[in-house]
Amino acid sequence: MPVEVAKENDFSDDGFKEVPFKIGKDVYTVREADGDASYKYRNKIIGCTELGADGQAKSVKDIADVEPFLISMCLFDATGKAVPAAMIRKFRAPVCKRLYELIKEISELDDGTEDVAGLEKQLESVKEKLEKAKAKEDAPKNEPSNSTAGSE
Repeated sequence: MPVEVAKENDFSDDGFKEVPFKIGKDVYTVREADGDASYKYRNKIIGCTELGADGQAKSVKDIADVEPFLISMCLFDATGKAVPAAMIRKFRAPVCKRLYELIKEISELDDGTEDVAGLEKQLESVKEKLEKAKAKEDAPKNEPSNSTAGSE
């Protein structure tokens, strides 16, 4: 009996989306981010947040480095070699902006995490998870003992 799979859960084609992209005389391939690129990208975003002693977001620094980082993992030259971030930094700003937006779009990465509000939301979520984990660890320590020692 065949299993019914919802369309949004059907990845049977399993191919990465690719878009040709021309810069000057050179044609590149913009490829959808794979899982590794996606995780590294998100970690880089979170790594840009500096926390204060109170655990609150104190500042966000070097966030602009996230764009060439993501592009370097998804932009390939005619030989299929990834274009390094150092070269991407030499492209005109509108080219970089378009590449970044295109990669986020085809990779479904545009979730608002790269702005301060998005980072603070993620941080708050992580703090809540941490508190729950700490509470679970502390729970057995706080439970009354069933031992009969000292009850004579």
